[in-house]
Amino acid sequence: MKSLLAQKIGMTRSFDAKGQVVPITEVKLDTSVVTTVKTLAKDGYRAYQVGFGNKVKSKLHLFLREFRIIKDEDEPKIGDAIQADHLFQPGDLVSVTAISKGKGFASVIKKYGFKGGPRTHGQSDRERAPGSVGQTTTPGRVYKGKRMAGRMGGKQITVRNLQVFKIDMTNNVMSLTGAIPGRKNTLLKITKV
Repeated sequence: MKSLLAQKIGMTRSFDAKGQVVPITEVKLDTSVVTTVKTLAKDGYRAYQVGFGNKVKSKLHLFLREFRIIKDEDEPKIGDAIQADHLFQPGDLVSVTAISKGKGFASVIKKYGFKGGPRTHGQSDRERAPGSVGQTTTPGRVYKGKRMAGRMGGKQITVRNLQVFKIDMTNNVMSLTGAIPGRKNTLLKITKV
């Protein structure tokens, strides 16, 4: 198994062996347990489902995610616990997948970094406008994929080549170098590269 689930705690900083300041994202490691195993004969593909979470104030906060089994990977058994210190060591490279923060409806200036119109020459109301969006009668429409204002964020993002800085199994916290998408308590999928 090369992946596990975690929750984002927040960002901080630390010092590496050379004394350089390193940005750190701390993630909470709960017990991840294999709940289902999909087989080639029964389901048509090989995968395992992992449950993550616990019972808090009489409510069950449980997340289920499915991971594909790679050809040379061993098939896990139902009930197997996935421990971070067995999968990762400090210095390992990982990729983290999460849902980014939703920013709501945003203009093209904020969403794509458009420059906007001039502030002079009679353009008093065009500073943050996108400008022209199409041609004349040929083709007589706006092309698909045209960058326009709309909802920003709230999409699945994968950040690659983050480094495991430290694993603290007594407090169930793992520190990764760099920034991870999403707000606090966002569910993360951490995969060894």
